[in-house]
Formats: sequence, C-alpha cells, structure tokens
Amino acid sequence: MNYDLELDSKNQTIQLKGTCLLNQDVRKEILLALASQLVISNFSRVIIDLTESIFDPGEPMAGALELTNFMRSIDIKPHVKLTFIYSEAESHRKYFENVAQLDGFNIQYFKSYNEAAAWLKQ
Repeated sequence: MNYDLELDSKNQTIQLKGTCLLNQDVRKEILLALASQLVISNFSRVIIDLTESIFDPGEPMAGALELTNFMRSIDIKPHVKLTFIYSEAESHRKYFENVAQLDGFNIQYFKSYNEAAAWLKQ
C-alpha cells in the first residue's frame, strides 16, 4: 500500500494521498495512521485524496458500518472533519458518507481538492 501523509501547519490540516488498491484493510491502515497523527498534531481537519487509488469493486457496501465502528475503536473523535476526494465508485462512497454521518462522524466526499479545503474551513 502506498500513501503519503503530510501535516499542513498553516491550515492545521492532515493531508493524505493514497495510490493503492483501496479495500477495507487498507482503509483501516490509513485510518490508524490518521488517528495517531490526530493525537500528535492536535489538528481536527483531514483531507484524504483517493483520486489515484483504485476502488476494489468486489467489496460489499455493508463494510461501511464496520469502518465507522473501527473509527470509534481507534478514537477518531466526531468533531474531526474528514474530507475524501474521489473519482470513482460514487454510490459506495455516498453510502459510507451517509452511514458515517448517521453514526455521528463529520465526513464529506468531494470531487476536487478546492471544494474539500473550503468545507474544512467552514
């Protein structure tokens, strides 16, 4: 799995860019890395750019609940704003966004970096 994680101190944002096959195990690994950086940095804004990642079409949509439970178990707080930038599999992504929001997380998907950054500043 390949991803780059950077801290943007000026905007107090964690930025992660993934270039990998995106499946549930990879998502958990990314979230675990983010959780530790959220504690270390004390930032509450995250941009996860998945436009160069390949979505695993064989994954069931039911994994969304498992992922939100995992986020809670690694102590990602609901006040943390998580944005995801994507380019494919919109129905799966919207489903996860809806499940996560219903579960109390502050998550939003966007198709551009500028839209994601603007939402974080709200």
